[in-house]
Amino acid sequence: MSTLKTNNIQHVDRSEPSILINTDGSVNIAGTMTYEDVTSVDAVGIITGRDNLDAQKQIHVGTGVSIKAGGLNVTAGITTLVDVSSRNITGAATTLSGDLTVNSQVYIASNIRHVGDTDTFISFPANNEIELKVADQQAIKFTTNSIETGDNKRIDIINANAERSGVIANADSGANSLTIGADPDNSGSSSQLTFAVDGTTRARIIDNGRFGIGLANPTSALDISGGVDNTVLQIRSDDAGAFMAAYDNGGASQFGHSGANLVLSCDPAGSVSSSAIVFQVDSNSEKMRIDSSGRLLLGTTSSRGNYGNNASGVDYKMQIEGTSATTSSMALVRNSNDANDGGLILGKTRATSVGGNTAVVAGDDLGTLSFVGSDGSTLQFGADIGAKVEGGVGNDDMPASIFFKTNAGSTSTAERMRLDSAGRLLLRSGTNGSNDLAGGFHNALQVEGTSATSASIAIIRNSAAENPPYLNFGKSRGTSIGSNTAVQNGDNLGIISFNGSDGSGSFGSYASIYGQVDGSPGNSDHPGALLFYTTPDNGVSPQLRMKINNQGYVTKPNMPAFLVYATGMGNKTFGQDHSNTNFDINYLEQLPVWGQQSISRTIVHNQGAHLTAHNYTTSGGSDGAYVKFTAPVTGYYLFYITASPAKSTVGDWWGFGLKVNFTSNNGNGDLDYYISSVNQAVNASEEKSMSGQTIAYLNKDDYVIPYARSCHRVTLTDRIVFGGHMLF
Repeated sequence: MSTLKTNNIQHVDRSEPSILINTDGSVNIAGTMTYEDVTSVDAVGIITGRDNLDAQKQIHVGTGVSIKAGGLNVTAGITTLVDVSSRNITGAATTLSGDLTVNSQVYIASNIRHVGDTDTFISFPANNEIELKVADQQAIKFTTNSIETGDNKRIDIINANAERSGVIANADSGANSLTIGADPDNSGSSSQLTFAVDGTTRARIIDNGRFGIGLANPTSALDISGGVDNTVLQIRSDDAGAFMAAYDNGGASQFGHSGANLVLSCDPAGSVSSSAIVFQVDSNSEKMRIDSSGRLLLGTTSSRGNYGNNASGVDYKMQIEGTSATTSSMALVRNSNDANDGGLILGKTRATSVGGNTAVVAGDDLGTLSFVGSDGSTLQFGADIGAKVEGGVGNDDMPASIFFKTNAGSTSTAERMRLDSAGRLLLRSGTNGSNDLAGGFHNALQVEGTSATSASIAIIRNSAAENPPYLNFGKSRGTSIGSNTAVQNGDNLGIISFNGSDGSGSFGSYASIYGQVDGSPGNSDHPGALLFYTTPDNGVSPQLRMKINNQGYVTKPNMPAFLVYATGMGNKTFGQDHSNTNFDINYLEQLPVWGQQSISRTIVHNQGAHLTAHNYTTSGGSDGAYVKFTAPVTGYYLFYITASPAKSTVGDWWGFGLKVNFTSNNGNGDLDYYISSVNQAVNASEEKSMSGQTIAYLNKDDYVIPYARSCHRVTLTDRIVFGGHMLF
């Protein structure tokens, strides 16, 4: 091994040495040193390359590179440093001019600082942390869990025009706050802060501060569109309630959910008087409100309380007001494929708190539907329909009646009609039930009043035809509602009964009209009769007085009527011999035939027993029972007398008739009613028939007696008949 000793090596074409070997062992190389294949270099000093250090393959430094005071000066840069892992660069500060390309890793123990701005640097304050400081203050810091900025620091987003299009900043060093802004310098127009998910904008804040979710142009401070989602906004709470509140300069309202309830609250703090929950539609037009007293008002903004004679203070909980049928009406409609309907429920208990269930008692009103009208100042009650409890309230038992009241021209209503618990319709005032037994039983329809107008029924039909109104009575032998079993002969089809009070609380029947089946009915065969009944004096049961049968015949079973005849008579000599007719023409004597004791008298009928015996002493001195008919009622009566055959003395004549309320015998006068007369006989054997009739008008208790007038001797060879009856 040999040694070359020199202090420099100079190229023949250069004026300066190319390689200088300094006394401290360092080597200065001018230009480029090229190693074709250097696998190992052991150096104790410093290698200085004035221009480039070009290693086509690798430079290996056995124990590292030591840079002493003065640093490492690369005038033209280091092209490649290959595989310096686990190597350290130590020594005085070294300046690298040009580019530094590291193909693997650079390990920094503390920080990386800017050459001309040493308080701006990148540091590694702890494991898994990188911090960027500016002016020796934290600007941004990266950890495994976060990206942090220092107090009063921001992150600016710069657009292509070098403008701040966005910023993220900690706005206040004294508070935990964050600012995210779009166009913070207001350098553009219509700026937006948008939030995108999966490449699609989901929310945005536009330049007027409106926040829109699911739409591009929000029209309110918060505008949410759920798209096809029906649930657009959900508010949740882990507590018992979740609420949203709205505030203005006068108060607050909130709505939310609590337990199982939706809660809508106006002025929850109670700081504003006369608050109301208002419902508006169609350009903020109010349609309904709940006022501070809990009243529901539809069509009006203020409660009305001027009902009855009250100017105010009678404010009902629900009020509907309008100016037409559609704005001042309420409809309840049920749509269901069954027989059930909708309803309006009015209820009453005797409990003293809401939710109670204390039983009602007889006389309690269960509910009232009132009809009111304005009299110019207040709303007066014109009519009421209500329900009232009747006696006998019990479990599953609520007997009640419906009453109807009207106003007759005052400040209150009075009851006019009631449908009681038994289904009876009572047309009367102030009644509590069906107490009057007109006809002997409680009637389904009752009309009661104190005048003709309040105790009458009128049925009126108005039609341009001959058809009248109807009052129909129907009867069948069926045993259930709606049955149609045929009636039978003698069945009463309907009764009109005339009843009057006897002072004991009951009403007795004084007269009746019956409609009755009069024959055997069948299909298209309806024989009928009308029967007329009256109750006699000192009686309680109506008696049949007249019947019109199915053929139109009128029969009067109790019509005053009589028929009596006498046979076995012979010559009857009157009390005086009146041979001179001119002298005794006015002589009257009761028809003597009835006084003869030897005759046979037969009473065929004496309906009502109005024909009675009347005892007289005849002019001939014999005592006999004569007949007398007394009128039971005022009316017209028909009387007739028949005598066949009859003979009178030659030259004599006689007549007979009736005297009214006259009992004298052998008197003078004329007959009140002539019935028949026999003219003067021509010969002694001449016989003539005597018969005739008359109609007499009699007052009640008037009586008639048959009289003979102006006769001497009459021979009745067969019989004499006297009869009569009332006409009308």
